[in-house]
Amino acid sequence: IVGPLTSFFDELGRVVLFAAEAIYLLFRPPLFWREIMYESYHVASTCIIPVVCTVAPIGMILAIQALNILRPLGVEKLMSSMVVVIMVRELSPTMTSIMIAAQAGTSMAAELGAMRVKEEIDAQDVMAVNPIQYLVIPRFSALFAMCPILTVIACFVGITLPTVAPMPRCTSGIAATCLKTIGSRAALASCRRASSSTGTPRVHILMGTPPSGCSML
Repeated sequence: IVGPLTSFFDELGRVVLFAAEAIYLLFRPPLFWREIMYESYHVASTCIIPVVCTVAPIGMILAIQALNILRPLGVEKLMSSMVVVIMVRELSPTMTSIMIAAQAGTSMAAELGAMRVKEEIDAQDVMAVNPIQYLVIPRFSALFAMCPILTVIACFVGITLPTVAPMPRCTSGIAATCLKTIGSRAALASCRRASSSTGTPRVHILMGTPPSGCSML
């Protein structure tokens, strides 16, 4: 029992020291901007298609299920607010982070592992080049920079695609069907209130009605 525990804490200490050194060097010159730009392009080109292909079906499914639930209650105007709140606050950041970790993270780990096997990292040590500052910091910076950008793209796709994509049992997009029912101005106003409200959204906040007699969504 003592052996595995010692090995676990030894490896955990190595990871913590590595992360602390990387964060310390992240704010110290020199910064290799060419490497940062290259890694940012690599992260964007590698993750944009998986992120879009993951978030787009989720947005369409969310829209059609929300419309099916809200239509019998006569509150179809809540559909746009529900999609905006769920996509912006929860699904888009979560799915983007998972896809970046799965796609770009594994690619970077494999690349650094291959460089270790080929002794390229040892060669940088011999040339007095800090491998963490030259190899790790540009990848950290690229991930920090591209994660919010890809999240914004995921939010845009997840919210707008249900508007134009045709769905089963509908002659047009799910959100387009909702727009025909409640009007485009009311739907856009509902989206604006949903994206600007904080905390748990209430029915009267999303619909713009007085709070009296309204319950939680």
